[in-house]
Amino acid sequence: MERNIVKKLVENYTIDQLVEAEQALVEGEELALEVEGQDASEKLTYLLAAVYILEQVKLEGAEFYDAFRQYTLQVRESI
Repeated sequence: MERNIVKKLVENYTIDQLVEAEQALVEGEELALEVEGQDASEKLTYLLAAVYILEQVKLEGAEFYDAFRQYTLQVRESI
């Protein structure tokens, strides 16, 4: 996972916009925003990460890098 792609999403979009993009991606619709990635699953991964991180930053007051680290730790634990 490329941190810069997630950071770009976090800096440029709201949680609502990212969630709408997730839903559109899952339903096979065209995205209203630009998400980098080689395929739909990679794009979805970046969207999910960005939503999690935005929630941590806005609701918990976390710093981007701390929230990103926490997200990646949770992913590793789940695998």
